[in-house]
Amino acid sequence: MVKIQPFGDRVVVEVFKPEEVMEGGLIISAPPIEKSNKGIIVAVGDSEDALKLSVNDIVLFTVGAGTFYNNEDKVFRVLNTRDIIGKIVIEEDK
Repeated sequence: MVKIQPFGDRVVVEVFKPEEVMEGGLIISAPPIEKSNKGIIVAVGDSEDALKLSVNDIVLFTVGAGTFYNNEDKVFRVLNTRDIIGKIVIEEDK
């Protein structure tokens, strides 16, 4: 497997494949991967902004942002940190 180490304010995100699930659990045809805006960070650059993020953070990003590349059966995007909208934080029930 080839790994990319991003420079500066860039991060590498493994893109989640979009699925469209109806209320009853029926999965219909998914939109193209280019329209996905969620993924998990797999590598972080060395700028101050990039270091606010960590490997394994789940993030939302701007649709169409970044540069795509495929590796094996996975799709990745190299994004600037300014294209990341935010982290998804899952809070545990108390």
